[in-house]
Amino acid sequence: MSVREWLKRVPAKLDLSAFAVGFVLAWVLKSLLPPSEPGYPYVAIAASFALNLTCLAAALALVPVENVVGKRVVFVHLKVWIRTSVTIACAFAGLWLAPVHRESVRVFFALASLTIAQAAALFAVHAALVVFFGAPNRAPKTVCALFLCVLSTALFWSGEPIERLSKLSENGSQRSAQLADGVMKFSPPMTVASAWYQESDGARNAQSSSARRFDLVHGPLTYAVWIGSYQAIACPDILPSGGTGDFYTRREFAPGIALILLLWALPILALSDVLMWRARQTF
Repeated sequence: MSVREWLKRVPAKLDLSAFAVGFVLAWVLKSLLPPSEPGYPYVAIAASFALNLTCLAAALALVPVENVVGKRVVFVHLKVWIRTSVTIACAFAGLWLAPVHRESVRVFFALASLTIAQAAALFAVHAALVVFFGAPNRAPKTVCALFLCVLSTALFWSGEPIERLSKLSENGSQRSAQLADGVMKFSPPMTVASAWYQESDGARNAQSSSARRFDLVHGPLTYAVWIGSYQAIACPDILPSGGTGDFYTRREFAPGIALILLLWALPILALSDVLMWRARQTF
């Protein structure tokens, strides 16, 4: 079976289903959460966390296995990732169009771009593991599932290691900061929180203050207890920013998490696909 034939078995209704999930999820949460406030669209924020993890779990389920890979197919993971990206975009489009918030499209574009880039990283890790372990083998998908679980729950287990690292040696504080920064950049829930902190309408409104932004780390009753609100932890950029303005106002260009993930994931994805294809030609 070729990848094209396998993709045809994934019905176009999958995109409509993803759109419906994003739309309906907001309606379900609307009855459970308080109404939106300036800078805090509670329903949309909560739905985006659930939708991000759901899309990544679906991407892991759609990772191609050996029985759908033909000898003539080269970029098998890349093609399935592109198909999955369309489904992810439809899911966040449904959340954007749900009448439970007044946010503009920018933050949902950032969330969709972030999730698509995270899915690319997941596919790249799987493809590289297939090259390493060989196929058919269940180890790559199992490792990817464990990897996703560890990163998704990092906020619950990383606090103690971060505090202990800061007390171990002279360089402990630097290593502690690096681990905290890694959690901020690679844990899916934290990157979603960063997208709201950086790209929401309240964050980009010149009249608003940072206190009116959604802040999962330093906000009261959230994760101020993670490693302590006294630590200065910057929220990473999700989309590319800076590099514009005159000599006095120009900001240094920041590629953003989504672009960084794509820049390293897609070459690994393509190279691993080529290596797998060449290995199939020898058998």
